Amino acid sequence: MHNKQQKILIVSATHKEMDIVSEISAPNTELEIDKLVTGIGTAFTIFHLQNQLLKKKYDLILNIGICGSFQCRFPIGITGIVTEDCFADLAIQEENKLTDMFEMGYINHNLFPFSEGKLKNEYHKNYPTLASLPTFNAITCNTVHGEKTMIKLFERKYHADIETMEGAGFFYVCSELKQACVQIRSISNYVEPRNEKNWNISLALNNLGLVVNSFLKEFGSKQESL
Repeated sequence: MHNKQQKILIVSATHKEMDIVSEISAPNTELEIDKLVTGIGTAFTIFHLQNQLLKKKYDLILNIGICGSFQCRFPIGITGIVTEDCFADLAIQEENKLTDMFEMGYINHNLFPFSEGKLKNEYHKNYPTLASLPTFNAITCNTVHGEKTMIKLFERKYHADIETMEGAGFFYVCSELKQACVQIRSISNYVEPRNEKNWNISLALNNLGLVVNSFLKEFGSKQESL
């Protein structure tokens, strides 16, 4: 039986992150891949992703990119799957305290697509390549943290593994438009007072590319075998 062509959209904030996605080695007529570079930050991600999804529907959407980690137990370069994310800076800041909009009562913490104030996703479990990866609890902020007091404030508040500038926006749009999605992130640095000497962006991008391209081959092979 001939199966309909499977459509995947790959979303990244920058061209440097998108460039790690190579073509699948063997052309697959059952797999169509579109790429969308949104720009850095939540607003740009939401606008451009929503605009794309209102024009075309996909079988799966991947958000790929590098990130900073709060947890030293994750080595720099490790690639994993984000299963929980939130708009961490949608909050009110006071002296040594951060209160989010859910706690303030402005948003119901279980109002779709939120669950306990989080955007949760476990679609990766459908695919062995992704299911074998570590999982991350993430926060999304429009400002990267590089000052000790603020790092401690956000770490204490959310107990997060990683932070990005787009993830929650990606999850929010996909959930609202009922699109299956997965967020894949590779750690390039630790969240600490800014010191680029400790970063390894090339390693993070290389490892991200290995995971993404392995998954695309798996996804294409899965469609052929249906």
